Amino acid sequence: MNEERKVAGISAKDMEHRSAFQQMLEDMRAGKINYIIAYKLDRVTRSVRDLEVLISDLEKHHCYLVCDRDDVLNRIDRALERIDKAIEYENDGKPYSASEEIKKVFPEV
Repeated sequence: MNEERKVAGISAKDMEHRSAFQQMLEDMRAGKINYIIAYKLDRVTRSVRDLEVLISDLEKHHCYLVCDRDDVLNRIDRALERIDKAIEYENDGKPYSASEEIKKVFPEV
């Protein structure tokens, strides 16, 4: 399926209230879609929880998210670095690695 879907004017604050987006996810689950291409990640979702659910769904259905103006993995790595620094600051300078803690919980990551 080679289809473009535009949803102008609908907020990406969550995925639940976006009917065209939900239909696209249903098509992905049905095996009709291999790639979701977006201009930027914040056009897909701004919710960390929704992003985690989406990533899980993408992996389960062998689908890929491509963001033209973002390197998604680098954005996630930068976010984890910020978390590390914040926790390190709160722990009086004791080193912390969010990515290592995530790997303990999700070893397949």
